[in-house]
Amino acid sequence: MNAIKRKINIPKNRIINLRVPDTVPINEYVEVIMIFDENKNSYQSKIELMSNAKNDKSFMEDFKKIEEDFKSIDSEGWE
Repeated sequence: MNAIKRKINIPKNRIINLRVPDTVPINEYVEVIMIFDENKNSYQSKIELMSNAKNDKSFMEDFKKIEEDFKSIDSEGWE
């Protein structure tokens, strides 16, 4: 058994063409498996999540604690 692995980006038309090696006989039965992560957030989804963080009370409380912890360090000059 042989396996060929290719990683590709899905085009806008959502059509993928496969080039079958010449060593595969005509009418040979092959199995094609498509693996993708449905939970993977797109870039735009991540931006939306980050922009919603300002409305998350727990996030903002944590952010203020961190800001307070680093207040003295931020006021020091860099040499």
